[in-house]
Amino acid sequence: MRAAGASPEAIAFAQRLPIAGFMQAFWGAEPVAVAGIRYPFRANENAAWLLVNGAPSLIDVDDYRLAPIAEIRADGTFGAIARAHPAVSLWPGDRSGANPPAIERRPDGGERITVADRLRDGCHACAILGEVRYAFAFDDAGRFIGTHLVSITPQD
Repeated sequence: MRAAGASPEAIAFAQRLPIAGFMQAFWGAEPVAVAGIRYPFRANENAAWLLVNGAPSLIDVDDYRLAPIAEIRADGTFGAIARAHPAVSLWPGDRSGANPPAIERRPDGGERITVADRLRDGCHACAILGEVRYAFAFDDAGRFIGTHLVSITPQD
């Protein structure tokens, strides 16, 4: 990156990533923003979104340990999809940046960043069964509060 003329800040950010990658887009808000990341050597999904500048300082929106899995499973729409397709599974949505995440101010001064994921019939290349939208909530100081389900929409 140095040889290509990257700034010291860009190099420092890239060094914080879990694998070789770089920031290619930035959607800003205060205090938390979204960084569009490109991982050129990662299999399947080369694009990712990280929530940055909050506490914690980096949150990968595709870290499903943070997803509201219990809320998703309890949702009636998900239940109907799961009954028809027992192998249904959650997969990252489009992270290319064509449809950036929704960043909204919360009434308490914090932020809500909503992402969309896909429900697939068991595998990465399998049929898309629907879309799950859930939000990451932050308080006014940028501290991560948690996630909550926004909606589940079956595929037409």
